Amino acid sequence: TPVPLCMEDFDRLARSLSNVRLREPVVPTRVYVFEHGGTYQAFEMKDTVGFFLPGWRHHTIVLNAGSLYASGREIGFHEYVHWLLERSGAVYPRWYEEGLAEFLSTVRSEGAKATLGRPPLRGSLARLKEEAFGLSRQAETGSQVVLKESEQEKEDLFYARSWAMVHFCLLGHLSGSQVPDRRASLGQFLALLNDGQSEAAAFLSAFGKSEEEVQKDLYSYVRRDRYPQVLVPVPPAPGGERPIQATRPSAVDVTCTLGELSLARGKLEQAATLFQQALDKNPGHARAIAGAAGVLTAQKRYAAASEKFERALKKNPERVETLVDFARHLFARTAQPTAGDDERKAWQE
Repeated sequence: TPVPLCMEDFDRLARSLSNVRLREPVVPTRVYVFEHGGTYQAFEMKDTVGFFLPGWRHHTIVLNAGSLYASGREIGFHEYVHWLLERSGAVYPRWYEEGLAEFLSTVRSEGAKATLGRPPLRGSLARLKEEAFGLSRQAETGSQVVLKESEQEKEDLFYARSWAMVHFCLLGHLSGSQVPDRRASLGQFLALLNDGQSEAAAFLSAFGKSEEEVQKDLYSYVRRDRYPQVLVPVPPAPGGERPIQATRPSAVDVTCTLGELSLARGKLEQAATLFQQALDKNPGHARAIAGAAGVLTAQKRYAAASEKFERALKKNPERVETLVDFARHLFARTAQPTAGDDERKAWQE
């Protein structure tokens, strides 16, 4: 039975399939899953089901497991693809960004290989198919077909259409001889777009048709309702696979984690409250003290932050995260226009 890939496997697969080349080293990805939507909403808007937060030390994926809109892992993979494309520095049209993110989000692992091409759970493919048949009837009879839809339905339909377009270009040729192989055309389109051509001109040059004409071909593809899937190798991990280690965090560590997540989201009051709750349970907890110092740094209360960082390092002088955060704090403090030359020199040393 196919199973979802782990995050490290997905990273290597997504980079190879999207031809994204990043200069940054791969950093760990932490995934936080909230069982109840109410708790999740404290960190994001209530009408979302997950978000991806890039970081210099680790990336963060936050998922709402209580959502029925899509699987949490699909949302995490979708957002991770957005981050990869953004960091590549290349130019992509929105339909390609969303379509590729949806296309890769449903990947499933089968040993050393992965299955691509499964329709997304959250896609409005039935609605897209209805639209495709409606336009077909309109062309045959000349009658006007109007589908009433809300703004959310329009957005859902855009996601489904984007997924179908990417699937059509990458795997459509596997569905039968009537569908041409458009993989080279898609690659040429993206290359021309990044050479400075307009989207319309690049599309016409690469596909030999306008976007409107290709969309008619896409609707024919959707009406057939056959979406082939393909098995591809997952690039091996450099140095071999690392063993997965499961740990059960303490209540204080859980509170600190929520505090760090709040801090990363810019919710400073919420972060301060959570770190204080952790300190109420364990006044000498180095991670909680460092977290509270991070809040003070974000508030530009540098003197108070320095005092707490020093206290955290006395409690645990070997905690790397605290050392790095303290260094970043000192850099921010010396960069302030109010800092004198002597103070800058002292802190830099």
